Amino acid sequence: MKRLLIPATMLIVVTLACGVQAPPPTDISPVSESPTAAIPTVIPFTVGPSPTPTATPYPSDPCVNPLYPLVKGSRWIYQVSNKESAEPSKVGITVEMVEENKATVNALNMATGVITQTIAECDGTAIKNFPSMTMSLILSGYLDGEINLEYVSGLFSPSNQDFLAKAWALTWEGDYIARGDIEVEDEEDQVTVIIRDSPVHLSWNSGEAGAPVYETLTVPAGTFDNALKVTREMDLDVTLVTDLGSFNGTLKINSIHWFQPSTGLLKEKIESGDLTYMGMTFPITLSGQVELVEFKP
Repeated sequence: MKRLLIPATMLIVVTLACGVQAPPPTDISPVSESPTAAIPTVIPFTVGPSPTPTATPYPSDPCVNPLYPLVKGSRWIYQVSNKESAEPSKVGITVEMVEENKATVNALNMATGVITQTIAECDGTAIKNFPSMTMSLILSGYLDGEINLEYVSGLFSPSNQDFLAKAWALTWEGDYIARGDIEVEDEEDQVTVIIRDSPVHLSWNSGEAGAPVYETLTVPAGTFDNALKVTREMDLDVTLVTDLGSFNGTLKINSIHWFQPSTGLLKEKIESGDLTYMGMTFPITLSGQVELVEFKP
């Protein structure tokens, strides 16, 4: 069977899951704008390395997570790169408000001016369900419709207390249900990735041999001497519809994430992936990464 090519932007934010985000300026309403809206001016700001995470005191306010610190007014800008795009795109994330154990987060597509708003669910300083809204922004030309994640169990990111108790070397898991359709191209052939009530399992690991892993990392926002390295494996049940027919399988994506605790996600990179169906496993060529450009607490 021919090698399947799926753009990494399709997977970066299920997390991003992640996952990842920076804010629109304060004069922009959280209500979605027209794609033709003017692109807001971004005032540059910088962020530098901080002390090692184990030496840093952390607050106990709801949603102030060490990896994803959802503090009211915090703002991030990320650039998303992949082989499918000549130039990186940028996404801005801002935390509009935090009430009890919920944070309202806005994501701005800086190319179109479109803003999407969603809610993050927390359990104290732990995050159960991080917004998946950036998926539709980052996928841009690949997305036909939307991808939504429904929380089932587990954690997206443990609490401050859990990290400190294990000296930052932790493993954790989370389960979700994903719904939506994606249109992507595979070697000039149209492929529909159907995700309907599909189980999603995330497995995270912030340590090796019982110890946390810190690396020096340089991103557009600066150089960080003590970036916490976290690996993640994502399993997602999908149905692929191609010119050759349709089949059900499990998509597995391995990625690496680097964090500066109290600052947030610095970088996310897809490492590898494969598709398993009918007892056979095929490698998938993935590309793309997300990097922090600017941050304002």
